[in-house]
Amino acid sequence: MLVPIFTALQEFRPAAMEIVGSEDVSDLGALPQHPLLSVSGPRPDIEIVIANADVLVLPSLREGLPGVVLEALACGVPVVASDIPTLRELSGRLGGIAVVDLAAGPDRWARAICDALAIDVSERQRIRQRVLASEYTLTRNLEHWASRWH
Repeated sequence: MLVPIFTALQEFRPAAMEIVGSEDVSDLGALPQHPLLSVSGPRPDIEIVIANADVLVLPSLREGLPGVVLEALACGVPVVASDIPTLRELSGRLGGIAVVDLAAGPDRWARAICDALAIDVSERQRIRQRVLASEYTLTRNLEHWASRWH
């Protein structure tokens, strides 16, 4: 989905996309040679990549509680993700996540990315603050589990 989304996005507005993840990129299909598209595989500095992103795109078939989404939101980075139950629930609790059906096609995803790119600095700060005040922080998680053990 990422390559067709990138291609559709270029029709709306030129925007760079870095695909980060596995060294095996065979699931991406044919990669176009484009100066705004890079595939970097695993990155040891992923926290810097996420913090510097304008939008996180996650067209996933299934997810539990996606740490990468929480990490992005904690940096004030909006997310465009698959409309699957866990991401829909997380969006309802925290905001900052636009859920899009995978079947909606690349153009719909590209429009959602454009909308996310338009989010201003003050709203990005609110996204960050909502995550930091939520039950999804490491501190709150540790408190929860420690209370279960005592």
